[in-house]
Amino acid sequence: MDWTKDDGLRAIKKMQVRTSTRSFKSDPIPDEILDEILKAALQAPSGGNLQPISVINITDEAKRTKIMEMCGNQKFIGEAPVNLLFFVDWHKMEIFATHEKAPFTCTDSYMHFLIAAEDVMCMAQIVESAAHLVGLGSCYVGSVNNLGDEISTLFGMPQGSYPIVMLSLGYPKNDLTPPREKLSREIMIFDNMYPGIDESNIVREYQQKYTHSATPLPADDTKKAEMLKTLKAALLTTYPADEAALILEEIQKRGEINETQRRFGLHYHAEGMRENGRQIIERMAKMGLTPFRS
Repeated sequence: MDWTKDDGLRAIKKMQVRTSTRSFKSDPIPDEILDEILKAALQAPSGGNLQPISVINITDEAKRTKIMEMCGNQKFIGEAPVNLLFFVDWHKMEIFATHEKAPFTCTDSYMHFLIAAEDVMCMAQIVESAAHLVGLGSCYVGSVNNLGDEISTLFGMPQGSYPIVMLSLGYPKNDLTPPREKLSREIMIFDNMYPGIDESNIVREYQQKYTHSATPLPADDTKKAEMLKTLKAALLTTYPADEAALILEEIQKRGEINETQRRFGLHYHAEGMRENGRQIIERMAKMGLTPFRS
């Protein structure tokens, strides 16, 4: 296949306007298109070319509904004609290593787990990019990682494997929204060395990114009290009680939570994320993966 510089530049320009899709048409993805996308995925870079990855294409209606329910009842998962579950899979390599009389510690090695997770994301991103280039929409679902042992049971995944991410694919139901505001190149990409960035520039960049993203406090007193209680628990992971109280007082005065407070105080709850991580490590152990044990 001939591939010109202009073809490449057009593809790059298209990638510059990619955005996530959370509403899909019921139209199926033609097999020949999905096959070509997955062929590209199989050429994903892999550490040592070990390829400790497997992918499950969820086509069964009951399983698709079940995993949608498990992942917070996110409607787009049920709408998407294709949901691809990507997971670390050392099961196959362990069988081969045993056959070849080779040592094998991949299931309890942090470095092997890290490399495998990187490989998974390289493959998933090739799928996401290829789908975008042929007019498909997509959305990553990271919450499969939170319920790994249950999802493993649902899909018959073997010991030595663990789900990392799912990618929902389909034709967008609506026109794609403009890409969300991102940090500028100047604060994201550096030459040779991390520069001494002025703190005011960092604050300005993030404020620009999250402009108009504040969340109003609920009008209902009960809901407002619950939100502030949740936020307080998150603030106490970082600030002494008196300072946390002052922050909450400021929030109540202005009647809204800024976007960063919402993200780390409600959505990615500061203490909840730590506890969630501990639970994931326990779930991984049930699946025969212990990369974080000392």
